[in-house]
Amino acid sequence: TGKIEIPLDYPLYRLSAGYTDKITCVDGVWGIERNVGLKIFDGSEDWSLYTKTAFKNDNTTIFQCSFGENAPRIINGACTHFDVHTFDSQKTNRYDGISFGETTDTILMRIMNVRNVKDVDTLKTYLKTQYDNGTPVKFFYCLDEPVFTPFDDELQKELNSVKPSE
Repeated sequence: TGKIEIPLDYPLYRLSAGYTDKITCVDGVWGIERNVGLKIFDGSEDWSLYTKTAFKNDNTTIFQCSFGENAPRIINGACTHFDVHTFDSQKTNRYDGISFGETTDTILMRIMNVRNVKDVDTLKTYLKTQYDNGTPVKFFYCLDEPVFTPFDDELQKELNSVKPSE
């Protein structure tokens, strides 16, 4: 009837039944299995205007930045401030949206003119302000493969000493 404090670098997330972070034991080793990736924007990213003609629209501005790691195309995802789209649906959506670009190492952010974000500096300021105010733009996405991170030796011993309740 005790509690074990388990340190987390960030919360466990769930996008669907198949994409859920969890605490688990793999081959006798306890750790966190991450199935959901997380990208937090703070305005320091290498944003630029996305100028492909298929995306041009008088009511919106599209920005792109490097993702920095290879991630899957979005099958399922969530964002705190934007709708999540596939690359193709990003072309025709009418709302603020986020997606991976043509390649998975690029992120596209589509912003309608209601936010009055039409240039890179204004976007960076918007993202930095959100981050500084404690409401950062967070992008959650499905990982192709789970990422398992084992707990330290002390926590392994604590977890292995617990008797399962009936």
